[in-house]
Order: sequence, then structure tokens, then C-alpha cells
Amino acid sequence: MLHKKRRRRRRKINTGKKQREDERERKKERHKHYNGSNNSVQERGLITKESEITDESPLRRRRKRRSNNNINYYRMANKSVIDNHQQHDQSKQSFSENPSSESELLSDAIDHNRSLTFRIRFNPIDFEYFTSVVHSEDERLKVWQFSKFCGYDRSNCGYEFVEMSRNLNSTWKSAWEDTIDERMKAVMDCNVSQFELSLLLIQLLLALQEHATSRESNIAMPVLKVALDTLWTLQFSNESIAFSVLECATLKAATARLMLSGLERVLQADEPITVIIHNGLLPMTLRLLEDACTKPIANSMTKEEGSLLQELIFATTHAVITFLYFLLHQRGSAEKFKDFRELFQLFIESQEGKLVERIILVLIELPNNDSNKSIDRASKVIDMIGALICTLKRMKQDLSQANHCRRHKHKTCIGQDEATYSHHHLDILGSPYFSEPAHLVTARASLSKPVCSISSLFSTLTSLLKETPTFNSELQIRLIKVMTTAGTCCCFPPKYLLASIITFLKKGNGRAYCFATALIERTIFKELGGYSRTHETCNSCSALNIYSWDFLDFYVELLNPEDKKLCHIIIRHLLKVVPNSTAAVKQELLFRVFYPLFIKAKASFERTNTEFMTIKFLIQSCLSAITSLIVNPIMFQKFIELDGLDKVLNLLPNQAFVKSVYALLEISVIMEIKGIEFNEGNKEKSTNSKRPAATALFHFLEQETIALLSILRYLPDNGENCQGNEEGLKQRAAFHQASGVWRATAGVLLCSPKFRTELKNNPIFDNSINLAESLAIAIATDRFNGGNKFALRVMEAVVTCCLVASISSKRKNLSPINIMSIIAI
Repeated sequence: MLHKKRRRRRRKINTGKKQREDERERKKERHKHYNGSNNSVQERGLITKESEITDESPLRRRRKRRSNNNINYYRMANKSVIDNHQQHDQSKQSFSENPSSESELLSDAIDHNRSLTFRIRFNPIDFEYFTSVVHSEDERLKVWQFSKFCGYDRSNCGYEFVEMSRNLNSTWKSAWEDTIDERMKAVMDCNVSQFELSLLLIQLLLALQEHATSRESNIAMPVLKVALDTLWTLQFSNESIAFSVLECATLKAATARLMLSGLERVLQADEPITVIIHNGLLPMTLRLLEDACTKPIANSMTKEEGSLLQELIFATTHAVITFLYFLLHQRGSAEKFKDFRELFQLFIESQEGKLVERIILVLIELPNNDSNKSIDRASKVIDMIGALICTLKRMKQDLSQANHCRRHKHKTCIGQDEATYSHHHLDILGSPYFSEPAHLVTARASLSKPVCSISSLFSTLTSLLKETPTFNSELQIRLIKVMTTAGTCCCFPPKYLLASIITFLKKGNGRAYCFATALIERTIFKELGGYSRTHETCNSCSALNIYSWDFLDFYVELLNPEDKKLCHIIIRHLLKVVPNSTAAVKQELLFRVFYPLFIKAKASFERTNTEFMTIKFLIQSCLSAITSLIVNPIMFQKFIELDGLDKVLNLLPNQAFVKSVYALLEISVIMEIKGIEFNEGNKEKSTNSKRPAATALFHFLEQETIALLSILRYLPDNGENCQGNEEGLKQRAAFHQASGVWRATAGVLLCSPKFRTELKNNPIFDNSINLAESLAIAIATDRFNGGNKFALRVMEAVVTCCLVASISSKRKNLSPINIMSIIAI
């Protein structure tokens, strides 16, 4: 507003410019006339100040009048403000409405100057750039204090006063007391403790780092150093005594978050990894974890303290594994990988290889307000270990392929058999794990030679599997899934893994049974040599004979008839792995799992004398597995030596096992015949060889045939229904027994021509013709009253035996045509 007034005044002054110039010309003429009349005075050197004024230029006089005009204007403005604020508004209006006031002020100033005898000469250069009047400090203070005294609110006063105050005090700043409010005063009155200040500094560093751009990432490394030093001081120095337990835990948790954030920023910024290594990140963090995890959990620890300690452990663990994961990705060559292995050994050897296990246990056992958060953090640590194993396998595959393949790019050749060969051992990862006397990674063993990195990490998860019964069921399943997905190295001992899984399954988590068997199939049988290998093996796979498979007897302890679900899942798993297993594994499964389990279940069945379905399921499953495994001559011979056949035949009185027992007897007879054919060159073995299976088959064949003929002989002609009484049950059992033994005989006849001759020369063959004739007549006359299906089964087997045996017969009455005519009648 004030500047607008000045511009208006300047325009008014310019309108009378010509008048003033004419007036100045007239003054010059008068001065010349005056100077001409006083030549004698000038000759004497006497020059008055008035004459000096006349020599001034018009521009200098115009600037002088302008400054005088401004002085008078500000004097009037201050006077109006001091009198009254309202009078100031009125004077403003009157001043703006009366345009003649400006010319009057100018004329008064000119007349006043003319009356002076002495004049001051001003240099125009000194006032050329001034836009406001400079007041002294006393004048400013008087105006400011007077405004307070009059009760003016400076924030609500008129615009003119604010503008005037700014002009009057353009170089002066108000005191800081005038700029604060009540909230600021409350903040300044409070005291900040050492804990609050420390926490505030950590939070400021964290916020500074989060809001830093990519170009400002150079602050990440100093922040990481500060965080490490602070954590070390809080954990081990006496300076932490100044804080309470809760305050110290809060600072540790906040500093751990700062360290993790700083490490992530450093890794994202592609800082030289050697800088982080030389700063001692890994040794310092591992020492912090060791100290935090080995201290016993106090009973007096609150949930808040436990939550903060849990956050410290998790953040530090996350930082260690993240650093190792990033370091592994930067080691693409064999020489660089050795540098990684040296740092990795520090992590593996910490706390004798049990650091990760203790970390997870502490994360779960610490008191916490939110138990789900504890489970989530433990699951994340397990996931990171699994990801590290998978990355090690991938890196091992790349290094192995680069050493054996001459191609520059290995994308096509790596992807072909990656899943097949990823579990094979490579010496660059360390020595084979099974070469150590103990199946645990210890500092003592690693001092001589570092062991396989993959097996070391998998050993940590395997040890943790024993402790999972105390975990949440979701965490148990998560651990097993990670182990199954990651897999292990072929140098890992399977006994140690199976013992841990069996211990876990005994505790009973029905939801994890299927996942546990999948883990066994993936690791023990597929990667650790349980399955027969059709592809190329490594040196470790060929050296697997240093340990045996006698540990498979753990299955027997696991199969408890009281846990029906576990029994079904384990039996299904065993029957699934048997066909693809090696000969050594099959032999151990037969004589350490199935046969002992059969003996145990049979004894339990005979002792209880009840129809317990789980026990019957175990017996039938074991009979099926034994039947499929004794096709090997060595296994069959050992089975006979253990008197296993007699123990199996003792189950024939029970109708539930008839079919399974006769199927085993059929295979036994066939194996005896094959053994005789194999030993035909050795007369001593062929003459002295016993045939208990064939003897038992002919015995039961004769027994069941005679029993069935007697039933058919006394079968009523009127077809009375006797199925509901006791006699009907006996008849059905007799038909079932006869069907089983004749079906077993038919199977042997189809496989062995030599057995056909034996059957034809045996008196039982004549009874078979009579049995076939009797069955045909009974079925044709419908003497079974709807029960023909049992008779048809027996007749199918008897006719098959008669036809197959009669093919090579020289007897006329035993030709196939005669047999078919007998049946047709």
C-alpha cells in the first residue's frame, strides 16, 4: 500500500515538471544577476554557501526534496498511529482524498531550506539504492513498546500497521520469546533423559536412512558402523548399566532394526563387499547372537522384555543370513567361493553347530504378547536356511558344470539334469559329511578340514526336527516342507535323518505324517542311495558302503497298532519305496522291517484273540511285502532258514489270511523249483535239497480236496438254504480254503513244467478229476441255492490245473478232450 502511494506521488510530481523547470530557469537568471553585482566579493575569494547551492544540479535538488517529503510523511504516519488506531484510518482517508497536501509539504520544505544560511551537500550516489528510511534501535523499540502499551494485537491489527512495522523494522528481528506458543514452552520446560535422547538419535538415523535417495546411499555404511558399535556397547560394555533392563532392551531392539536397515541399504547400493567384511560384521553379529541365545531366560522377564529381546535376535539373525546369501551370489568362481566358505564356517561352527537351533528355540520360548509373531519369526528363519541350502546347491551345480563343460554359456546344459544331480557332493563345498566320526559338526572336527556346507545346514534342520514336538503344529509342518524342498547332499548320513524323523513321528502330529514320509522318500531313498541309481554317481555315492542300512529297524518301533492312521501311512510309504530300492535296501527292509513286524503283529493277534482290524492290516501288509521280496534266491533261502514259512502257514485256519498265505506259498514253491534247476549241475545240492514249500502245498491240496468232496457228497438234493446256520459257514470256509490252495497250484503249474509232472504222478490228481465232476454236477443242479459263486471259483482253479497238467500226459484218459467231456456231462 505504501509503495502505491509513492508511485502516485511520483506521477503527481512529474505532471508539474515543466512548471518547476521554468521556475528553476528564472532562479538561475536571478542568481546570475546577483553574482554579477558582487564580483568584487568573489575576487576576494569570499564565497557564501548560498552561491554553492545555486551550483547544484536539478537532479540533486529533486532527490533532496524527495527525501524531505518522505521524512515528513513518516513523521505524520507515526503520529497518527500513536494517537489512535481509528484516527489513523481517518487520517489515511483524508490524506488520500486531499491531493494538495503533498504540494504544500514540498513548498514548505523549499521555503525552509531557502531560509538557511548554511546548506549540506549530499552525494547522490549514497542515496540512490535506498527504498526505506533507516531508524535507530531506540526509535524501533519505542514504537514496538508503545503498541503493546496501547493494547494492539499485532496479529490482528490493520494491514497498514503490519506493513509499516515491516518497513520500520526491516533489519530487526523480534525476540524468540515472541514466536513461541504454549506447546513449545511445554516442550522446552521438560527434561530429556539419556535413554530418551539415545532412542531419539536412533530413530532419527533410521528415518534419515529410510528417506535417503539412491544417490544419498553413502550414509548407509556409516549408519551400519554406528549400529554395530552401539549394539556391541549395549551388550558387553558397562555403559549399559545407566539404563534399566527394559530401557536397555528397547535400545537394543531399535539398534538392531537400524543395523538391518543399514545392511540392506548397503547391499542395495552395491557397496564393496570387502568393506563390510573388514568392518567385522559377521564376527560381531555372531558374537552378539551367541551371548543373547546362551543366557538363560529369567523367570522374572516380562512379556515386553521378551518381545524386545526376540526382536533383537531375529533382526541380527536376519542380517547374518542376508549377508551370507548376498555374499554367495557374488562368488561365481571356485577361488571366490573359497572366500565365502571361510566366512560361512564361522556361522556353521558357532556354538558347535547349534547356533541356529538355539536361535529358533529362544524365539519360541521367550515370553511374548503375540505368540503368532514368535511362530512367524521362527518360520522365517527356517525359510532363510532352506533358501540358503537351495542357493548352495545351485552354485555347486554351476561350478561343477563350468569345470566339466567347455561351453561358455551353460543355460541349456544346466537345466537338463539339475534336479537329478543337484544332490551330489562336490569337494569345493568341503569334505564329505559322513567321513567324520560323529554326525554333528563340531569345532574340533572343522579345525582339521571343513565339512560339506549343504550337509552342515541340513544337519541343523535335522537336529531341530527332534525338538519340534514342543512347537506349534504349523511350525512343524513348515520345517518338514522346507527340508523336503531343499533336500540334502548325498554325503549326509541317512541314519541320523531317519532317527530324527522317527522321534518326531512318535510324538504324534497326525497332520504331519504324510509330509514326514514325503521327506523320507525325497532324502533317504532318492538322494541318500535308497533307490537304485540309473544315472552317473559321484565319489561320495560310490563310497556309501562305509555305513549300513541296519537303521531301518526304526520302523518297527514306530508302527504301533494303537495309532491306526500312522500305521496306514507308514505301510503305504514302505510299499511304495520297496520296488525302486536297491538289493541291499530290500534285504534290510525284509529282515529288519517286514519280517520282525510280522512276527510282532502275529504274536499280538494270537495273544489278544480278537478281530483287531489294525493288527490284521499289518499282518496282511507284511505278507504281501514278504511275498514280493522273497523272489530273490538269497532272501528266500534266508527266509526259509528263519523258519518263516512255517510261521506264515500257521495263519491258515483264519479265513482273513488264506489268500495271502497261499500266495506266499505259491512263490515259495516256484523259488524252490528255480533253486533246483540252478543246482542241477551240483548233484549233492540237488539230492540233499529239501522242499518244504512243495511238501506243504501237496499236503494242503490233498486235505482241502478231501474235505470238499465230503461236503459235496452229503450236500442235500433239495437245495435247502443253510447259509445262515453254522453248517453253512463251515461249507463256505471249506470252499474258500479249497479255492486258495487250487489257485496257488494253478499258478505253480503255469510257471513250472517240472511241477506238472509231479502233480500228474501224485494221487491227488485223480481226486482233482472227481472234484471237477462233482462240482459241475452240483452247479448244474443248483444244489447250492444261490451260492454257486464259491463253487465256481474252486472249479475254475481245478479245471485249469487238470488241463495244464494233462497237456504233457501220455495217459489216454487224461487228455484235455476227455476232461472237457467229463465236465460237460
